[in-house]
Amino acid sequence: MGKYAQIAIDIFEELRSEDVAKEEGSNDNIYEFDASLDEMNVSATQSQLSNPNKVDTTFSKKKKKSPEASEPNSSTSLIDVAMLLRNNIRIVGLELSRSIASEMFIKEKSSMIIQEKVQTLHVVLGEIEGLIDDERIDALTKIPNHPTQMLIFLSLPHSMRLAW
Repeated sequence: MGKYAQIAIDIFEELRSEDVAKEEGSNDNIYEFDASLDEMNVSATQSQLSNPNKVDTTFSKKKKKSPEASEPNSSTSLIDVAMLLRNNIRIVGLELSRSIASEMFIKEKSSMIIQEKVQTLHVVLGEIEGLIDDERIDALTKIPNHPTQMLIFLSLPHSMRLAW
């Protein structure tokens, strides 16, 4: 889990503990909930500590706070997480837009190249002796089905085209 995922989990757990306390009308339930969090297996989160001797004080701080004192922190943290998510979503959206625009540009450029090559092919087909109009049309209708092959064909020297 990343740093921000752990922050979101902490916020969720804190908000959940506040909801439990409000529903049952007793502040004692928060301390019981926090104690159960201490008993949970948190081996995945412990591997993230940069200093193995450092103790995670997040849960011990929660035990000492009253629900009224923790509300501003949780709302501030929630706002911070929401702003971080908003920024990340905006960045991903911009990158996606650039990617789509880039793909569209490449397709448009390829289409223009194919159109130029079709015009060139039409001229070249008109210069070939003995080729009837139906054969020219047949050659031109194959381009939409095999545009890459037609680009390769048209990039060959004239002497190689006849051998193809």
